[in-house]
Amino acid sequence: MQDAIPLLRLSGHMHSPHRQLAGAQLPPIPTSWALTPGWTRYGADGSVTPVASPEETAIVFDVETCISDSEDPALATAVSSRAWYGWVSARLHALASKSPAIEAVPRTLIPLQGADAHKTPRLVVGHSVSYDRQRVLDEYALDASGLRFLDTMALHMATSGTPCRKHVSACAGACVSIGGAGEVLSGLFCYRVCICTTVVEACPCPLEWAPFLPSPD
Repeated sequence: MQDAIPLLRLSGHMHSPHRQLAGAQLPPIPTSWALTPGWTRYGADGSVTPVASPEETAIVFDVETCISDSEDPALATAVSSRAWYGWVSARLHALASKSPAIEAVPRTLIPLQGADAHKTPRLVVGHSVSYDRQRVLDEYALDASGLRFLDTMALHMATSGTPCRKHVSACAGACVSIGGAGEVLSGLFCYRVCICTTVVEACPCPLEWAPFLPSPD
């Protein structure tokens, strides 16, 4: 344990700017959102301010797209320990306002560093964050952006494995034979297969099976 103390101190120093988000009491969710292009900041005091990008060094971030239109970002939200943020694409704004020049509106990506020339290190937390990250403007800069991404889905899979419903999708249409018993079970069930011993173990969450199981008839 004594050998680990220098590493603990170093890691504590490196992530200390981002610890403000852990366990923080989030500000109230805005009751109305501005449909103006770019970022809007909703402060805990009720203030609503256009900004170039989120101001804090640690945020939770999510992006929404309209695939029938394009894979470009349409909306984004972020929250920090001090404020909520909303981002609206110029194209969505033009569609909402029924602008006749909609095709002339450039497709845009989402800035997270804004006018920060010093590229301050920032922590961005998201779920399946690689999907959101490819829609962040700063990630296409030639210089390092200073953004650090933390994926909660990756953390879940690293500690708890693949969710049961993902098992079902992976096994759908396959048949698994239990060694020696000669019994064949439908791949629509959710199994955990041990590659080393060919043992098949039923997933211990039967309530998750219901939507996927064939009817008794």
